[in-house]
Amino acid sequence: MKGCLLIIGASVVNIFLWAIWSGYVLSVIWGWFVVPAFHMPYITIPVAIGLCMITRMLTVTTPEQKKELSSKEAMDALIYSFAFDFLFPLFVLGVGYIAHLFM
Repeated sequence: MKGCLLIIGASVVNIFLWAIWSGYVLSVIWGWFVVPAFHMPYITIPVAIGLCMITRMLTVTTPEQKKELSSKEAMDALIYSFAFDFLFPLFVLGVGYIAHLFM
């Protein structure tokens, strides 16, 4: 029971951290590319967080899983999720920064 609560709590924290980090990255990328190309207004981080949440809600897919995961398998899946949710926006920001240098 204690391990289950830990995994649920870590998942909730992961969602909040992902939303804030992705919202920040989206607001920066938006300012670099959308504003100059389409003369759109800048977006704030809270607006970008909302856009990220809407996009995630509409596009999320759940992988087929076993009915019962062991505590170790669930923790491994959570660690993978943390890593992906942090590293993918970082990768987007890095590639966007390089592309922005050529503008």
